[in-house]
Amino acid sequence: MSKPLRTFALLLLVNTLAAASPIHAAAPNCSTTTTPITGARVEYCYDDIGNLLRKTVLDSKPSPFTFTPQTGIVRNTYAVSNAITVSGINTASQVTISGGEYSINNGAFTSTSGTVSNGDYVSVRLLSSSAFLTPTSATLTIGGVNGTFSITSEAIDTVPDSFVITDKTGTDRSAWISSGITVTGINSPAPISVSGGEYSINSGTFTSAAGTVSNGSTVTVRLMSSASFSTQTSATLSIGGISAVFNVTTDADCTGHTIRISGTAPRYFSTIQSAYNAAASGEVIQSASLTFTENLSINRAISVTLDGGYSCDYTAKTGKTTIQGRMDINSGTASVGDYNLQ
Repeated sequence: MSKPLRTFALLLLVNTLAAASPIHAAAPNCSTTTTPITGARVEYCYDDIGNLLRKTVLDSKPSPFTFTPQTGIVRNTYAVSNAITVSGINTASQVTISGGEYSINNGAFTSTSGTVSNGDYVSVRLLSSSAFLTPTSATLTIGGVNGTFSITSEAIDTVPDSFVITDKTGTDRSAWISSGITVTGINSPAPISVSGGEYSINSGTFTSAAGTVSNGSTVTVRLMSSASFSTQTSATLSIGGISAVFNVTTDADCTGHTIRISGTAPRYFSTIQSAYNAAASGEVIQSASLTFTENLSINRAISVTLDGGYSCDYTAKTGKTTIQGRMDINSGTASVGDYNLQ
Protein backbone atom coordinates (compact mmCIF):
# COMPACT_ATOMS: atom_id res chain seq x y z
CA MET A 1 0.00 0.00 0.00
CA SER A 2 1.31 3.40 -0.97
CA LYS A 3 1.89 6.10 1.69
CA PRO A 4 -1.06 8.34 0.63
CA LEU A 5 -3.43 5.36 0.91
CA ARG A 6 -2.15 4.46 4.41
CA THR A 7 -2.63 8.08 5.59
CA PHE A 8 -6.20 8.17 4.28
CA ALA A 9 -7.06 4.91 6.03
CA LEU A 10 -5.66 6.15 9.32
CA LEU A 11 -7.68 9.38 9.17
CA LEU A 12 -10.82 7.42 8.32
CA LEU A 13 -10.27 5.18 11.38
CA VAL A 14 -9.79 8.14 13.71
CA ASN A 15 -12.95 9.87 12.47
CA THR A 16 -14.95 6.66 12.85
CA LEU A 17 -13.81 6.16 16.44
CA ALA A 18 -14.55 9.79 17.29
CA ALA A 19 -18.10 9.46 15.94
CA ALA A 20 -18.68 6.25 17.89
CA SER A 21 -17.33 7.61 21.22
CA PRO A 22 -18.49 11.27 21.83
CA ILE A 23 -16.53 13.33 24.39
CA HIS A 24 -18.51 14.55 27.49
CA ALA A 25 -17.54 17.98 28.80
CA ALA A 26 -16.88 18.11 32.57
CA ALA A 27 -18.91 20.45 34.85
CA PRO A 28 -17.31 23.88 35.14
CA ASN A 29 -15.08 24.54 38.11
CA CYS A 30 -16.09 27.86 39.69
CA SER A 31 -14.45 29.91 42.39
CA THR A 32 -15.04 33.34 43.89
CA THR A 33 -12.44 35.97 44.65
CA THR A 34 -12.57 39.50 45.99
CA THR A 35 -10.73 42.18 44.08
CA PRO A 36 -8.30 44.02 46.39
CA ILE A 37 -9.04 47.54 45.15
CA THR A 38 -12.82 47.68 44.67
CA GLY A 39 -13.76 44.82 46.98
CA ALA A 40 -16.04 43.41 44.30
CA ARG A 41 -16.72 39.68 44.42
CA VAL A 42 -16.05 37.95 41.10
CA GLU A 43 -16.91 34.40 40.14
CA TYR A 44 -14.61 32.64 37.65
CA CYS A 45 -15.70 29.37 36.02
CA TYR A 46 -13.24 27.09 34.12
CA ASP A 47 -13.57 23.89 32.15
CA ASP A 48 -11.67 20.73 33.09
CA ILE A 49 -8.56 21.72 31.16
CA GLY A 50 -8.35 25.25 32.56
CA ASN A 51 -10.06 27.31 29.91
CA LEU A 52 -12.07 30.29 31.28
CA LEU A 53 -15.73 29.78 30.51
CA ARG A 54 -17.23 32.86 32.14
CA LYS A 55 -16.51 35.69 34.53
CA THR A 56 -19.39 37.09 36.64
CA VAL A 57 -19.33 40.07 38.97
CA LEU A 58 -21.54 39.01 41.91
CA ASP A 59 -24.01 41.61 43.19
CA SER A 60 -25.62 40.99 46.60
CA LYS A 61 -26.67 44.60 47.15
CA PRO A 62 -30.40 44.93 46.37
CA SER A 63 -32.33 47.86 45.07
CA PRO A 64 -33.63 50.19 47.83
CA PHE A 65 -36.89 49.14 49.51
CA THR A 66 -39.34 50.84 51.90
CA PHE A 67 -42.01 49.85 54.42
CA THR A 68 -45.21 51.88 54.88
CA PRO A 69 -45.58 53.29 58.42
CA GLN A 70 -48.70 52.31 60.38
CA THR A 71 -50.53 54.25 63.11
CA GLY A 72 -53.34 53.59 65.59
CA ILE A 73 -52.10 50.08 66.39
CA VAL A 74 -53.77 48.48 69.40
CA ARG A 75 -51.32 48.38 72.28
CA ASN A 76 -49.29 45.21 72.88
CA THR A 77 -50.24 43.63 69.56
CA TYR A 78 -48.20 42.59 66.51
CA ALA A 79 -48.28 44.73 63.38
CA VAL A 80 -47.19 43.22 60.04
CA SER A 81 -45.70 45.39 57.31
CA ASN A 82 -46.33 45.43 53.60
CA ALA A 83 -44.21 42.84 51.75
CA ILE A 84 -41.22 44.13 49.76
CA THR A 85 -39.79 42.23 46.78
CA VAL A 86 -36.01 41.73 46.67
CA SER A 87 -34.56 42.91 43.35
CA GLY A 88 -31.24 43.88 41.81
CA ILE A 89 -29.11 40.97 43.03
CA ASN A 90 -27.71 37.93 41.21
CA THR A 91 -26.52 35.95 44.21
CA ALA A 92 -27.79 35.08 47.69
CA SER A 93 -27.72 38.06 50.03
CA GLN A 94 -27.62 38.13 53.82
CA VAL A 95 -30.68 39.39 55.69
CA THR A 96 -30.76 40.55 59.31
CA ILE A 97 -33.22 42.45 61.50
CA SER A 98 -33.16 44.51 64.66
CA GLY A 99 -36.22 45.32 66.78
CA GLY A 100 -38.56 42.80 65.22
CA GLU A 101 -38.89 39.70 63.05
CA TYR A 102 -39.06 39.00 59.32
CA SER A 103 -40.69 36.40 57.08
CA ILE A 104 -39.51 35.25 53.64
CA ASN A 105 -42.15 34.20 51.13
CA ASN A 106 -44.86 33.83 53.81
CA GLY A 107 -42.68 31.57 55.92
CA ALA A 108 -42.37 31.62 59.69
CA PHE A 109 -41.30 34.88 61.28
CA THR A 110 -37.78 34.84 62.75
CA SER A 111 -35.16 37.21 64.12
CA THR A 112 -32.23 34.96 63.13
CA SER A 113 -30.05 36.11 60.21
CA GLY A 114 -30.55 34.30 56.90
CA THR A 115 -30.28 34.76 53.15
CA VAL A 116 -32.64 35.88 50.39
CA SER A 117 -32.56 35.52 46.63
CA ASN A 118 -33.66 37.83 43.86
CA GLY A 119 -37.48 37.80 43.59
CA ASP A 120 -38.11 36.77 47.20
CA TYR A 121 -40.65 38.86 49.11
CA VAL A 122 -40.06 39.81 52.71
CA SER A 123 -42.38 41.23 55.40
CA VAL A 124 -41.58 42.51 58.88
CA ARG A 125 -43.55 42.41 62.11
CA LEU A 126 -43.03 43.99 65.51
CA LEU A 127 -44.89 44.37 68.78
CA SER A 128 -46.57 47.70 69.46
CA SER A 129 -45.89 49.60 72.65
CA SER A 130 -47.97 49.03 75.79
CA ALA A 131 -48.22 52.82 76.13
CA PHE A 132 -50.54 55.12 74.20
CA LEU A 133 -49.26 57.09 71.17
CA THR A 134 -45.78 55.56 71.37
CA PRO A 135 -43.68 54.80 68.25
CA THR A 136 -41.66 51.61 67.80
CA SER A 137 -39.66 50.41 64.80
CA ALA A 138 -37.73 47.49 63.31
CA THR A 139 -34.92 47.75 60.75
CA LEU A 140 -34.42 45.09 58.08
CA THR A 141 -31.00 44.88 56.40
CA ILE A 142 -30.43 43.03 53.11
CA GLY A 143 -26.94 43.09 51.62
CA GLY A 144 -26.11 46.32 53.44
CA VAL A 145 -29.32 48.11 52.40
CA ASN A 146 -31.64 49.12 55.26
CA GLY A 147 -35.41 49.54 55.41
CA THR A 148 -37.25 50.63 58.60
CA PHE A 149 -40.81 49.65 59.50
CA SER A 150 -42.31 52.16 61.97
CA ILE A 151 -45.59 51.89 63.89
CA THR A 152 -47.34 54.07 66.47
CA SER A 153 -49.69 52.72 69.13
CA GLU A 154 -53.27 53.93 69.46
CA ALA A 155 -54.30 57.17 71.12
CA ILE A 156 -56.29 57.27 74.36
CA ASP A 157 -60.02 57.00 73.66
CA THR A 158 -62.36 57.69 76.55
CA VAL A 159 -65.37 58.66 74.41
CA PRO A 160 -67.72 55.66 74.29
CA ASP A 161 -70.13 54.61 71.59
CA SER A 162 -73.50 56.29 71.94
CA PHE A 163 -75.90 54.47 74.24
CA VAL A 164 -79.63 54.50 74.97
CA ILE A 165 -81.23 53.78 78.33
CA THR A 166 -84.61 52.11 77.95
CA ASP A 167 -87.38 54.20 79.54
CA LYS A 168 -89.90 52.66 81.93
CA THR A 169 -93.61 53.49 81.98
CA GLY A 170 -96.56 52.46 84.11
CA THR A 171 -94.32 51.93 87.14
CA ASP A 172 -95.17 51.86 90.80
CA ARG A 173 -95.12 55.18 92.61
CA SER A 174 -92.32 56.01 95.08
CA ALA A 175 -90.26 53.01 93.99
CA TRP A 176 -86.69 52.50 92.76
CA ILE A 177 -86.83 51.86 89.00
CA SER A 178 -83.71 50.80 87.05
CA SER A 179 -82.40 50.17 83.54
CA GLY A 180 -78.95 49.20 82.23
CA ILE A 181 -76.43 49.64 79.40
CA THR A 182 -73.06 48.15 78.40
CA VAL A 183 -70.09 50.48 77.80
CA THR A 184 -68.32 50.01 74.43
CA GLY A 185 -65.86 51.90 72.26
CA ILE A 186 -63.24 53.04 74.81
CA ASN A 187 -59.71 51.79 75.50
CA SER A 188 -59.06 53.52 78.81
CA PRO A 189 -61.20 54.18 81.91
CA ALA A 190 -63.67 56.99 81.22
CA PRO A 191 -65.29 59.41 83.68
CA ILE A 192 -68.85 58.58 84.69
CA SER A 193 -71.43 60.69 86.53
CA VAL A 194 -75.19 60.84 87.05
CA SER A 195 -77.73 63.49 87.90
CA GLY A 196 -81.22 62.80 89.21
CA GLY A 197 -80.46 59.25 90.27
CA GLU A 198 -77.75 56.70 91.04
CA TYR A 199 -75.65 54.22 89.06
CA SER A 200 -74.03 50.86 89.68
CA ILE A 201 -71.09 49.31 87.78
CA ASN A 202 -71.10 45.53 87.23
CA SER A 203 -73.78 44.96 89.91
CA GLY A 204 -71.81 46.91 92.51
CA THR A 205 -73.13 49.37 95.06
CA PHE A 206 -75.32 52.17 93.74
CA THR A 207 -73.83 55.64 94.07
CA SER A 208 -74.36 59.18 92.87
CA ALA A 209 -70.65 60.11 93.17
CA ALA A 210 -68.54 60.59 90.03
CA GLY A 211 -66.15 57.78 89.12
CA THR A 212 -64.62 55.91 86.19
CA VAL A 213 -65.80 52.98 84.09
CA SER A 214 -63.98 50.57 81.75
CA ASN A 215 -64.86 49.15 78.35
CA GLY A 216 -67.28 46.22 78.53
CA SER A 217 -68.67 47.19 81.94
CA THR A 218 -72.39 47.03 82.64
CA VAL A 219 -73.86 50.20 84.12
CA THR A 220 -77.29 50.22 85.78
CA VAL A 221 -79.09 53.50 86.41
CA ARG A 222 -81.87 53.83 88.95
CA LEU A 223 -84.12 56.61 90.22
CA MET A 224 -87.00 56.99 92.61
CA SER A 225 -90.31 57.22 90.77
CA SER A 226 -92.78 59.95 91.56
CA ALA A 227 -95.31 59.61 94.35
CA SER A 228 -97.99 60.89 91.96
CA PHE A 229 -99.89 59.10 89.21
CA SER A 230 -98.85 59.55 85.55
CA THR A 231 -95.78 61.56 86.47
CA GLN A 232 -92.38 61.40 84.76
CA THR A 233 -89.04 61.65 86.53
CA SER A 234 -85.63 61.55 84.84
CA ALA A 235 -81.97 60.79 85.46
CA THR A 236 -79.07 61.65 83.15
CA LEU A 237 -76.04 59.34 82.87
CA SER A 238 -72.81 60.76 81.39
CA ILE A 239 -69.80 58.68 80.32
CA GLY A 240 -66.78 60.29 78.66
CA GLY A 241 -68.83 63.23 77.43
CA ILE A 242 -71.67 61.08 76.02
CA SER A 243 -74.99 61.37 77.85
CA ALA A 244 -78.35 59.61 77.84
CA VAL A 245 -81.56 60.30 79.75
CA PHE A 246 -83.51 57.64 81.65
CA ASN A 247 -87.22 58.50 81.93
CA VAL A 248 -89.60 56.82 84.37
CA THR A 249 -93.36 57.43 84.28
CA THR A 250 -95.66 56.19 87.02
CA ASP A 251 -98.91 54.44 86.25
CA ALA A 252 -102.16 56.27 85.65
CA ASP A 253 -104.69 57.14 88.32
CA CYS A 254 -106.59 53.97 89.09
CA THR A 255 -109.74 55.74 90.30
CA GLY A 256 -112.79 53.86 89.06
CA HIS A 257 -110.93 50.83 87.75
CA THR A 258 -108.83 49.43 90.54
CA ILE A 259 -110.51 46.02 90.28
CA ARG A 260 -112.19 44.30 87.35
CA ILE A 261 -113.52 41.04 86.07
CA SER A 262 -111.53 40.50 82.88
CA GLY A 263 -113.07 39.73 79.52
CA THR A 264 -113.84 41.33 76.17
CA ALA A 265 -116.03 43.84 78.07
CA PRO A 266 -114.39 44.14 81.51
CA ARG A 267 -116.57 45.05 84.48
CA TYR A 268 -115.00 47.36 87.07
CA PHE A 269 -115.50 47.40 90.86
CA SER A 270 -114.32 49.39 93.84
CA THR A 271 -113.66 46.43 96.17
CA ILE A 272 -112.41 42.89 95.72
CA GLN A 273 -115.41 41.56 97.62
CA SER A 274 -117.90 43.24 95.28
CA ALA A 275 -116.07 41.82 92.26
CA TYR A 276 -116.11 38.34 93.82
CA ASN A 277 -119.83 38.61 94.57
CA ALA A 278 -120.54 39.43 90.90
CA ALA A 279 -118.19 36.81 89.38
CA ALA A 280 -119.31 33.62 87.69
CA SER A 281 -117.42 30.38 88.12
CA GLY A 282 -114.23 30.29 86.04
CA GLU A 283 -113.85 34.08 85.78
CA VAL A 284 -110.65 36.02 86.58
CA ILE A 285 -110.69 38.95 88.97
CA GLN A 286 -107.82 41.33 88.23
CA SER A 287 -106.64 44.05 90.60
CA ALA A 288 -104.16 46.91 90.44
CA SER A 289 -100.86 47.00 92.28
CA LEU A 290 -102.42 48.87 95.20
CA THR A 291 -103.34 48.33 98.85
CA PHE A 292 -106.96 47.48 99.70
CA THR A 293 -108.29 47.63 103.26
CA GLU A 294 -111.03 45.04 103.48
CA ASN A 295 -111.88 41.54 104.65
CA LEU A 296 -112.50 39.11 101.80
CA SER A 297 -114.91 36.23 102.22
CA ILE A 298 -114.76 33.37 99.68
CA ASN A 299 -118.12 31.76 100.42
CA ARG A 300 -119.73 30.71 97.12
CA ALA A 301 -119.67 27.33 95.43
CA ILE A 302 -117.69 28.63 92.48
CA SER A 303 -114.07 28.59 91.30
CA VAL A 304 -112.41 31.96 90.59
CA THR A 305 -108.91 33.34 90.06
CA LEU A 306 -107.61 36.37 91.95
CA ASP A 307 -104.82 37.87 89.84
CA GLY A 308 -103.13 40.95 91.34
CA GLY A 309 -100.23 43.36 90.72
CA TYR A 310 -101.41 45.11 87.53
CA SER A 311 -100.77 48.62 86.28
CA CYS A 312 -103.87 50.76 86.22
CA ASP A 313 -104.37 50.16 82.50
CA TYR A 314 -103.92 46.40 83.01
CA THR A 315 -101.22 46.20 80.32
CA ALA A 316 -98.38 45.02 82.59
CA LYS A 317 -97.58 43.61 85.99
CA THR A 318 -95.93 46.28 88.13
CA GLY A 319 -95.95 44.70 91.58
CA LYS A 320 -98.41 42.99 93.91
CA THR A 321 -101.89 43.69 95.27
CA THR A 322 -101.98 44.03 99.06
CA ILE A 323 -105.00 43.24 101.23
CA GLN A 324 -104.93 44.76 104.69
CA GLY A 325 -107.41 42.46 106.39
CA ARG A 326 -108.46 38.79 106.30
CA MET A 327 -109.22 36.34 103.53
CA ASP A 328 -111.64 33.63 104.65
CA ILE A 329 -112.41 30.69 102.37
CA ASN A 330 -115.59 28.96 103.48
CA SER A 331 -116.89 27.56 100.20
CA GLY A 332 -115.69 27.10 96.64
CA THR A 333 -112.09 27.63 95.52
CA ALA A 334 -109.91 30.63 94.67
CA SER A 335 -106.55 30.57 92.88
CA VAL A 336 -104.52 33.54 94.12
CA GLY A 337 -101.52 35.15 92.36
CA ASP A 338 -99.43 38.28 93.08
CA TYR A 339 -101.23 39.12 96.33
CA ASN A 340 -99.87 40.09 99.73
CA LEU A 341 -101.99 39.61 102.85
CA GLN A 342 -101.27 41.89 105.78
